[in-house]
Amino acid sequence: MINSMWSGVSGLRSHQTSLDVIGNDIANVNTVAFKQSNVAFQDAFYESLSSAGKATTGKQVGLGVSVGKITKDFNAGSLQETGVVSHMAISGDGFFVMRDSAGQNATYTRAGNFEVTFNTDTNQLNLMGPDGKYLYGTAGGSRGTASDLIALPPDIQDMMISSGGVISYIDGTGALVEDAFTVDIATFSGSAGLSQIGGNQYIETTASGSPLYTSTDYSLVQYHLENSNVDLSKEFTEMIVAERGFQANSRTVTTSDSLLQELLNLKR
Repeated sequence: MINSMWSGVSGLRSHQTSLDVIGNDIANVNTVAFKQSNVAFQDAFYESLSSAGKATTGKQVGLGVSVGKITKDFNAGSLQETGVVSHMAISGDGFFVMRDSAGQNATYTRAGNFEVTFNTDTNQLNLMGPDGKYLYGTAGGSRGTASDLIALPPDIQDMMISSGGVISYIDGTGALVEDAFTVDIATFSGSAGLSQIGGNQYIETTASGSPLYTSTDYSLVQYHLENSNVDLSKEFTEMIVAERGFQANSRTVTTSDSLLQELLNLKR
């Protein structure tokens, strides 16, 4: 009965974690380029009552459940047109590369809601994310490894971004300046291993591997943003399942408690 109680407690904890993940997904249903998470359970330890032999299968009693893994679903969200010249969406695989103004502390994001900001130190325009970091790429019309801060003259009249990420602009005199910068897109061999740090940002880990810049399985769509890929019908269904699992495990705890109370009453 004690084991059944602790198995029930493990179920309560695991389903609470599942509800936490579901709640976070639903809360971010309108967050730009947010990726929903999936929770997988696994059985926990086993107590062996007898070993298996030639004529017997052995006896084992399970001791509950635990959260096996929580993985990100990197399937693309739908694209929404915003009409903002500095907004970009990635159609396909990959991440924008963000760094601070010194070119350090690289982070990666799918959210392309950049703003054109004026840098008083350099007298140039940069593309900044909501978290204050800057979009990096490569100077010129060829792809690189996102080592250059994208910086444009302060008097540009318009900016064009091709599907390959090449930035061109019309300067203050009305002349077209082509191939000024290229927005480099990073991919990872193990994208599921990326670590979230908030603000739609990810950082690389040992599990994700280092960023790669060789993929061509994407295109950039200017004037658009990627919506969250949260499926509300799926989340509400999983919420009901998690709620029922929580209730069932709470019944295991209360039933075990009732049996223990009966044992205590035998002494009276």
